[in-house]
This record gives sequence, C-alpha cells and structure tokens, in this order.
Amino acid sequence: MKINKAFLLSGADFGFHRLRLLGLVQSISNGDYFPNINYIMANGLGYGVPMFYGQWFFYLPALLIILFNFTFTQSFLSLYIAYYVVVLMLNYYIGRKFSLSFTRSLLFSLLLAFNPLITSIVNGDLPFAICLMLTPSLFYYLWKIFYLQEKSFIQLAVIITIVINTHVLSTIILVFISFVWLSLIYLN
Repeated sequence: MKINKAFLLSGADFGFHRLRLLGLVQSISNGDYFPNINYIMANGLGYGVPMFYGQWFFYLPALLIILFNFTFTQSFLSLYIAYYVVVLMLNYYIGRKFSLSFTRSLLFSLLLAFNPLITSIVNGDLPFAICLMLTPSLFYYLWKIFYLQEKSFIQLAVIITIVINTHVLSTIILVFISFVWLSLIYLN
C-alpha cells in the first residue's frame, strides 16, 4: 500500500478502478450512459471491462465529476463516504435482525466497517469490499430460508445480484463460504 499523489490510500487494484471510473465519465459525457467498452483502457483502444464488471457503484462519483466538476479525488472520497454510510446502516439493521441489542448492533456495524483489513480493502479494491459488507446480509437471509423456513427469496436474490454485478471473484468466494456456513448449520 502507498499514498498516491491524490492523497488516497491505494492498493494493487486502485489504478484499475480509477481507469474504470474515468472511462465511465468519458462515456457518459459522450452520451453513452451504459457503456460496454471502456475507451480509456489499452492506450485508447478500449477494453470490455464494463461487460465483465458491474459499474453501478461508479455512477455516483462519475455524475459528481460531470455535473458538479468534482475532481477525481473529491468524487472518490464521496464514494467512500456513501459506502461507509450504507455499510453502517445495513449492518446495524442486520445486527438488529439477529436480535442484537442497540449497542451490540452498533458495535457489530462499526467493527465490520472500520476494522483495518476492511479499510485497506476499501481503499485498494472497493468492489470486493462492497461484497464483503454484504456477507452478513447474505448469511441472514440464508439463515431465514434454511433455518427458520421463512420465505426471503427476493431479498436473497437482490443481494446475490448485487454481488454478481459488483465483483465476479467475490461471487465464487461467497458461494464457498456460504456452503461451509450452511453445512455447519445443517450439522448442528
């Protein structure tokens, strides 16, 4: 990890995601609101990154750059702020759903969002961090379906769709983790 010139902590994938965002800004500016090719990559020849990786979370910073003339740094920091607000609210909600008290739900949410591992991943690979933060929600709805025998298929489908459209490798990792978790529940 290193500090880049824009004063953002950056990891191995930071440059890749920076190009993804800048390519989306260029595409939207040219009237292509849902691009299939990112023309900034491959020295201007373009690459089909948007076909393989969802870009839904990059629309907020891209629109801030286009509409309000934000710098790249300002737009990425706004994405970080939005990420942490959503993560804190979502995981607090899931903690309450697991019958934790107000204090324990708040601590659960804070520990998940601000532990050093997650914050380093957020700064280097935000899509993977988004998928990690959805893991408690995924487990909660799997638990409701398999353990409580309640129908929560739509909620589970939304979470899985977000994971697939955010980071493909995370889908494989979460399938494996979910299989192990469900096996442990089944064995008990």
